Amino acid sequence: MFEFIKNFWREIFALTKTWSIRKQMLFCYVVAMTLILILLLIVVVINLFYIRYETVSEIDNTLNQQAKQNMLQLVKETAVLMGSQINQVTVMFEFIQNMIYAMNSTETYSLMPLLSYKPSELPEKCWVYDSNNQKVCLTFSSYINYTNIDLNNMLLQNLSTLDNVWYSVYKLTANIALRYYMYFYKEHLFKNFPGMVVQPNFVIENLPWYKIFNKTRDLPYTSSEYADNIIGDTNHPIITVVYPLFNKSNDTWGFIAADLPLNISDFMLKEIYSVNYLETGFTTVAYKNSSLIDPMNKFWKNEISPNFIDIDEYVWNQLSNKQQNNETYFFIYNKDIYRVAGYPLSISLNETDDEDNSDWWYMILLIAQESDVMKYREESKEKINTMAKLLIGITITCSVITVAVVTALIHFLARSITAPLKGIKEFTDKINSKATEKDMVTKEELDELKEGDDQVADLVKTYKQLAGSLITRREEHLPKPLQTSQNRIFPRNELYQKNKLKWKMLIDKIPN
Repeated sequence: MFEFIKNFWREIFALTKTWSIRKQMLFCYVVAMTLILILLLIVVVINLFYIRYETVSEIDNTLNQQAKQNMLQLVKETAVLMGSQINQVTVMFEFIQNMIYAMNSTETYSLMPLLSYKPSELPEKCWVYDSNNQKVCLTFSSYINYTNIDLNNMLLQNLSTLDNVWYSVYKLTANIALRYYMYFYKEHLFKNFPGMVVQPNFVIENLPWYKIFNKTRDLPYTSSEYADNIIGDTNHPIITVVYPLFNKSNDTWGFIAADLPLNISDFMLKEIYSVNYLETGFTTVAYKNSSLIDPMNKFWKNEISPNFIDIDEYVWNQLSNKQQNNETYFFIYNKDIYRVAGYPLSISLNETDDEDNSDWWYMILLIAQESDVMKYREESKEKINTMAKLLIGITITCSVITVAVVTALIHFLARSITAPLKGIKEFTDKINSKATEKDMVTKEELDELKEGDDQVADLVKTYKQLAGSLITRREEHLPKPLQTSQNRIFPRNELYQKNKLKWKMLIDKIPN
């Protein structure tokens, strides 16, 4: 290969030796400028590639850090929002608990007992339809007794006094809780507000969360998502917050619970699902067992409530680890890459706990498509590519224009040099061609010879002086220009042309 290139350029150089000076100058310049242009383009392309790589890397790092901070902050604020909403309900739980404590202090407890009603006994005038389109009584609570408790029972009478405050409690949390209800283990008494007709054959054991809560009665509990068709008569998804009730001896004797709807527009928990990030980012809630409480979004295709652990077990384990709360993670779903940030909601339900989330029950998740997060990176790459192509185009255009202009200048410069030299050659050829003819070249023809500029003009002037002296010289014995011999023997016919015959005749007449 090297030998071929060597022979190729050798042939090119050998060929150019037969060219004129002008062509040689133009060829050398064009080759040199082409090589320079190629090297320049290589340098420009390498620099642009490096700049593009460094810029995209910096954008990646910046966007990654910015997205990480934004998502973690947003998901934490969303968790605080959900915690504060649930906290409003638990505050009411504490209020009811204190009311129950105070019932036995007759000297300070001034609320009078009211009538206790079973669902079928509620006054007709109290019935209204709530925001969930269910028929309820906002004036009185109702109860279900599974042991036929006596109406004069002290507990039932004391609980009836709560009807004086239930409406206020309900109105204060009307945009969060759908209903409140209590259950007492020993008496098997179920009491709810607002009063309503529960589903036929309802028993407390039918609630999906009751068996788990009943194992540890003295701890607060929250449920996963389930349909409101056990106590209520709709299929709206709800979650239940449960708080244990304690007697004076600090023994658990019942619980108080509230049902919180997830997708009813009048209720605040729906706002949790309205928190978005960029164009594709959305918020969802995961239960402690990784089941997604997601009645709002259609992201999960045909899966109504998938388990996140089935989507990506590693990511779920990392999110569940309290040491990894300040990180975002990636998972693949439906052939796309997604970024997720999570923040747990503590079991205390009073607020999100920054120090210890080991007892959390809900995980607030903020999920965004990675291509949306890195959208600016792709836009920047496109802009850099466009500007790189533009810069390369400008470089090539300017280089071509420069080569063309300089080539033209070299052409005219070479022409100013070669034209006088060509004239000298042609004039010399004329002298040689007319050396044996009747007329030599004239002085006028010599004056018409182009002189050119600078050193070339000096050369032509010197040549003119030389040629002029040769033209005007009349002595035959002097050497003629371009003659092969300085002692020229004139032909006989030239003697006659120069009127030298009479001299010969005179010479012949001289006597011996």
